[in-house]
Amino acid sequence: MEAADGADLGLCEKVIAATKPIIGVGPRGLRPSHLKPLFQGFFIDDEAREAWPLFLDLGRRYLDGAMPPWVRRTLNKELLTPLVKAAPPPGRKPDCRPAKGRDMDISGWTKGQQRKHCKEVNRQPTP
Repeated sequence: MEAADGADLGLCEKVIAATKPIIGVGPRGLRPSHLKPLFQGFFIDDEAREAWPLFLDLGRRYLDGAMPPWVRRTLNKELLTPLVKAAPPPGRKPDCRPAKGRDMDISGWTKGQQRKHCKEVNRQPTP
């Protein structure tokens, strides 16, 4: 498989490592703890050592639009749930807002890119 050029996912490891274990669970159930061994583990097998670079390559293909659209749509599923932060007072409806839950692979790739470019985007003039 030829490596995809483009997106720099250098911060992806930091994003996944800093994520709480119960965060980032979408419809596929992929948690941060499933991905952390890819970059924290010590692998004797050469093929196992390639897991993290191949994971990043998949992320580049996702972000660059280089993968087939049906694969991208399948990976991009989100779990939309109502979030209620506190119990409502008696006789009142709960104050809730929608919250999306992406699986940790997509979340790690997109947050890594966002954090990489955040300062640059913030320097752009605004009206």
